[in-house]
Amino acid sequence: MTKDYDAYEHKQKKSLAEDSFRICIGDFGKRLLYPINAEEFDDFDYLLNKEAEALRGKEGSFTISNGSEKKYISFSVNLNNTPKTILLFLKRKADSSEGVDQKIEIEEDVVTFGIRPFFKCSCGKNATVLYMTENRNLFSCIDCANIIYESQTINKHTMNGLLWHAHKMIKLANRREKIKRMFYGGGLSKKGQKFTELFTEWNNEIKAKNQLSSSKQ
Repeated sequence: MTKDYDAYEHKQKKSLAEDSFRICIGDFGKRLLYPINAEEFDDFDYLLNKEAEALRGKEGSFTISNGSEKKYISFSVNLNNTPKTILLFLKRKADSSEGVDQKIEIEEDVVTFGIRPFFKCSCGKNATVLYMTENRNLFSCIDCANIIYESQTINKHTMNGLLWHAHKMIKLANRREKIKRMFYGGGLSKKGQKFTELFTEWNNEIKAKNQLSSSKQ
């Protein structure tokens, strides 16, 4: 009885990703793990540099929102730690001196185009997105935050699938609104290309459904 009740409570406490604050690797800008004095080093020598005190990490700030509510984040990257870390300072008001500190470890993967960073959650998992739910003051991965997406709560067969497809259409419209540059260099930008792929996928689903409905008539 206790086990079943605990499982039920765990299920009930899940929060929607759409209702939660979140931070992405992209929020911190490009070259997150590059020292701001990287020009003093040749190529990738600074990755192996023994003089850790010579490395100066990136600093900055940005705002995240959840509907009408906003939070203000300032950050500094410590490249002298092992592993490297980001120190966040989270405030409810832009001009406030009060806030919450959080230290997040950063994992890195060296690829052909540079360094690809990942957040390392306290549970040990790597993630490119971390969430903060209403009842928490710290960011964590989707599993630790007990997060699900709104689409996971919708039955695909409700109203003959109309509700599901309407939900996806709204999500696509919201995604398009956030894209500042659909085209770049004479072609689609990366975000524009991703949006086009998702729209095509959704459009093909609608066509397939309509063809199926026509064949049954």
